[in-house]
Amino acid sequence: MKRLCRWLAALTLAAAMGACASAPPRADSKPAASVSHFVGTMSVSSPDGKIPYGPPKKAVVSRTLSPSTGTIVEDVAQDGMVNTTTLTRRADTSTFDATDAGHTFSGTVAFKSDPFAMTEWEYAIVMADGSRISGHGSWSTEGIRTQKLFSAPDGTPKVQIADALRPATESEASSARASLEPPKRQ
Repeated sequence: MKRLCRWLAALTLAAAMGACASAPPRADSKPAASVSHFVGTMSVSSPDGKIPYGPPKKAVVSRTLSPSTGTIVEDVAQDGMVNTTTLTRRADTSTFDATDAGHTFSGTVAFKSDPFAMTEWEYAIVMADGSRISGHGSWSTEGIRTQKLFSAPDGTPKVQIADALRPATESEASSARASLEPPKRQ
């Protein structure tokens, strides 16, 4: 389950991109390369969402959005680890290929409109073991909300993953990230 949570952390927010940390970007804008930060929680529950599987886990996300190169790189800190997810735009489409640094998953994140407005998106991810993550996300002035379903390779739903994040300043994200680090041994 811990490895699953790391995979999910790496993917958790890979689609919720933005040019500023305080409000969702405007659909008519083409932001320059920028970094935005988010803090919040990831909750894991039964497939129907009724039975929590442990308390929500804190997450800190730093995202580099590069419209000129068609890439989005996201670092997700959780459980004392940082996982990096890279999204690469398919030509001039609203679909991005997604993978992590360890190649533990691949798939797509498809945005509903201008991919650099990033207001709604759909996940279609396949893990290295054949299991799948499907779901959707959105970004509003209140922050990022995602809901994903993790299914076994045979298609059996296993867990629901929900993210709730709010925009944060670089300083807030740095402090929150430090609080997630494992204690130093003496």
